[in-house]
Formats: sequence, C-alpha cells, structure tokens
Amino acid sequence: MHPDLKKLVKNTHGLILVSGPTGSGKSSTLAALIQEINLTETLHIITVENPIEYSFRPRRAYIRQREVGRDTPSFEQALLDALREDPDVLMVGEMRDPETMRLTLSASETGHLVLATVHSSSCAEAVQRVASAFPPEIQSAVCAQLADCLVAVISQRLRFRTDLNIRVPECEILMATHAVKNFIRNRDFSKSALPSKRVLNTACGVFNVTPNGWRAGPVGSFPVKIQSRWTAIQLKRQSLPLSDVLRRCTKGGNEKSDFDASTGCQGRTPD
Repeated sequence: MHPDLKKLVKNTHGLILVSGPTGSGKSSTLAALIQEINLTETLHIITVENPIEYSFRPRRAYIRQREVGRDTPSFEQALLDALREDPDVLMVGEMRDPETMRLTLSASETGHLVLATVHSSSCAEAVQRVASAFPPEIQSAVCAQLADCLVAVISQRLRFRTDLNIRVPECEILMATHAVKNFIRNRDFSKSALPSKRVLNTACGVFNVTPNGWRAGPVGSFPVKIQSRWTAIQLKRQSLPLSDVLRRCTKGGNEKSDFDASTGCQGRTPD
C-alpha cells in the first residue's frame, strides 16, 4: 500500500471517502485500509457491507462484519445499531441515499473514524456528490459538517501494466487542509479550487504526481523530480536497483551523481 494511504488511518476520527467508477478497486482499497488498522492498532472495527467481499481475521483489532439483508435490514439501521456499540472505526460499504450519508457524517463527527465509498470520477466530484444528495435548503449546513469531519478523499482507477500483466491502482488524493475545508464550506467544488495529489504504485517504486511533474523517492524522504515515469519503468526492466533508477531518471543526474540512498536525494535541492 502507498505510504500516503497508510497515514490516513492514523487519524482517530473523521471521514475518509474512497471514490471511483464501478470496478476500480474501491472495496479492495477499503479492505487494505481496514487490514492496516487490524495489524497495527487495538481498536473495535465494525463494517457494514452489501455483500461482504473480504473476510477479516482479527489480529490486534476486534472486527465485526455485518451484511445488509442478512444481519441488518438496511445501512441506516446498521449505522444506528453500530453507534450504540462503542466502535472506534466504522466502514460503510456504500453511501447510496441521503439518510446513510447523514448518519455517516454524524458518526465521523462524534469521535469515530469512518471509511466509506461513493461513485465519482474525481475527488472534487465525490465531495460535490455528497453535498448535492441533500435538499438545497440544507446543503450549506451539510457542507459545513463535511468540511469539519473530512480527513481525505481518494479517487482511484486501475491502470493495466503490460510488462507485469497486472492492473495497478492510480489514486488521486485530496487532503482536507484548511484551504480545502474553506472551499467546501463555500461550496466551491471546482477542480482548480480543490488541489489534489495523484499517486501511482508501480514495480519501480512509489511515484507522486505533482503539477510540476512526477516525483519519486523512498518513504519519508524528500521526493526527487524525474523527467518521465516511463523512463523509470524502462530502466526498471533492466533489473536495476531503485537507487540506480532514481539516479538515472533525475533531471540533470548522471552516473557520477552523489546519490544518498538513505534520504532519496542527490545532495542538491530538486527543482
């Protein structure tokens, strides 16, 4: 899992939205986030799904999974019951109607970490979809509530890697900074107003997409700007170490560059 996604589940409360078209791996991303909590935290987790797609084995966390139609009549009733059982983390399989969205927002405001999915093609559209599901007369209050509890929005799609013969997730991550929360309160959902970061997990390491180009680097390091991700992929096909890939792909880098593998930088400030 991308390290930026692992950081999200370190929050003790708030709302994390995972969006994308049908078949883009939203459920797999949610399952990976829940498993990350399961392996690292001693928390009480309740999932509400329709149907249950991934079965979890409790490790450090205590997990209870409920299926709509078998264990509970609806998402609304499942959320009402779950809030009475002192959970630390709630996972909502899908927010389909305004009542489910209202209960999800209320749960994230009352000290729970809530993970949910919504159908959209971008982070900005996901936020707008939640707000527009409510009547116009209360959308301002909903936007204020959403801005207060939002942690991040993940919009993802799958990209096929012909060299590996697998699909890898390409994610757009919108972090709920003070500026982003202000835009949400003002109901400004344009893509230019909500800045997001795109990340891609590939065979040659972790890549972050910024407005200035692709950046790569080890976890916790200052990213090194590279000219092209396809250049890095071609170099990785030669079975080179990641440090050599980054050194050759870094703008202005060469074989004699002073690459520091511990920091992921070349001894100079990236452009």
